[in-house]
Amino acid sequence: MNMYEEFLSKTKKELIQIALELLGEPLPEITEELFALFETTGNRVKYEAVYFGRRKFLTVLGCLALWMKEEGEETFAPLKKSDVYSKLEGVLSEICQEECWALPAHVNRTKNANWRNTVDLFASETAGTLAELAVKLETVLAATCIQKCKEEVLKRVVEPFFAVEAPFAHWERCEHNWNAVCVGNIGSAAIYLYQDRPALLEKYIARVCEDLTYYVDGFAEDGTCMEGLGYYAYGMGYFVNFANQLYEYTQGGIDLLKGDWGKLSVGVEDKRYRMAVWWSKCYFASGRSVSFSDGSCNEKYRMGLGCALKKRFEKVQIPDISLASSLMEDHCYRFVPMRMDIFETKKLAEKAGAESEYTPDSFVILPSAQWCMGNSENGCFAAFKGGHNDEPHNHNDVGSFLYGIGKELFLTDLGAGEYVKEYFSEGRYDIFCNRSLGHNVPLLGGKEQKCGKEYAAEKFVAKDNERFGECSVDVTGAYEPCEVKRFYRSAIFDKENGELVIRDLFEAFGESAVITENFVTQVKPEVVGDKVYLKGKESTCILAVNGLEPIFHVSTEIHSNHQGQPEDVYRIFFDTKIADSEEITIRISNLKL
Repeated sequence: MNMYEEFLSKTKKELIQIALELLGEPLPEITEELFALFETTGNRVKYEAVYFGRRKFLTVLGCLALWMKEEGEETFAPLKKSDVYSKLEGVLSEICQEECWALPAHVNRTKNANWRNTVDLFASETAGTLAELAVKLETVLAATCIQKCKEEVLKRVVEPFFAVEAPFAHWERCEHNWNAVCVGNIGSAAIYLYQDRPALLEKYIARVCEDLTYYVDGFAEDGTCMEGLGYYAYGMGYFVNFANQLYEYTQGGIDLLKGDWGKLSVGVEDKRYRMAVWWSKCYFASGRSVSFSDGSCNEKYRMGLGCALKKRFEKVQIPDISLASSLMEDHCYRFVPMRMDIFETKKLAEKAGAESEYTPDSFVILPSAQWCMGNSENGCFAAFKGGHNDEPHNHNDVGSFLYGIGKELFLTDLGAGEYVKEYFSEGRYDIFCNRSLGHNVPLLGGKEQKCGKEYAAEKFVAKDNERFGECSVDVTGAYEPCEVKRFYRSAIFDKENGELVIRDLFEAFGESAVITENFVTQVKPEVVGDKVYLKGKESTCILAVNGLEPIFHVSTEIHSNHQGQPEDVYRIFFDTKIADSEEITIRISNLKL
């Protein structure tokens, strides 16, 4: 059994177990009281728990219905097709009766009289899912259910979108995941529902393809998704799903994964190739992941997306199966990624010799994004970034870095926090994980970095040699003008012993300037003289400063993580005064327990 067959076996067992539970349960009930919570309190979690609980029924039963229709019910015991189909019909009918498919956080009931038909990420996902199920299960579900699904998809999402000139909404011509998700789902639904009107469908396809060029433009030229690894999987999943559907519908006539919309051949210099292979570079040898922007250091990948990309680009590497996401790890219970997990993985499982060993690079340089990532021979890992402070899902983090040993993260990038109302408003940089105080960057003259594209790194230089990976950047521009004239930061990562050396060179305008070196960890620090010890379960990280006798201070901050759970975060900092110029060298080393 290869890894793909193993994944499919595990997925089938999980879906059967969950379906057996859902068959005897009613859908969670959506109420006006829950919908209004975001408007009155800013709370998203309570309504979304119910909304996504309903999508759990849709995804589990929808994927099982397709799988059982293809394979028969023999290997799905004790489930019966008739029970799954019947329950799914009820779920589809209930979803068709929902007052609004969009989330309250994306709806403005005071200014939009047509708020019930708001098209956001989740309304478009619902439309794409119902259109696909209505067509693919047309012969096994009740005709009245199928007709109702098609009517609601057209009325709520597809017809309103194509009835107006572009842009229909902000997301149609944006350069991030909203574009791919919304436009990709609408394009998918159109292909399913308009094949009997080919001239009209051709017009709609042209618009969707034009829209998706903006999504591709949002990637750095080196293939980096600046929103982070999780948002890559989200947006790219729907982009690839639509691309494959369109390729099949046009019998290869339009290939969105080939060069510039089919005009160039696929090769290592093509941007879509770099987009396809980028994601696996973001996993360290231990399985931890780069958490820049609204990412996570424990990001899981979607097996179906990986398989779909590997089918088209042979050099795509798929990490260990333990890092693949399962249905229960997607709190939104999205249908398309799970359906791809099943059927795209099946295609690769049947391809002889498709499996290959995942071998992360010892040092990765992404020059457009200004990211570097390194793995050492003894299990340490580090990442460093330049960039600017108006990136998608931006954090004020120019010049920041992270460091870990094995599976333990010691100097952290917290990634995404809880998505409350303030998170996407003027209060974003009052939230600890988004402001520069919540990253491994200093304060200059008591001031943090500022948000805005003009607050950016300059002179990013990186190189990789036999033993060391190095990068350097001028971080001055990330701060407002102050008594610090210039701030250069360099990082040197030893690929053998895992030591990370951070060198900060400061130049002042003659008079003394105060620098506050700042480090963030979720491991309780122990200050011993001029060193800080971060003791994990399997290793200890040691932070030392050369040439100074710093007085370390530790403060405890509360971080509300992406799931809304409070976590303790420790900020380690010390002050120093500089006159003219001074270099501070910070050595971060490891000790195996």
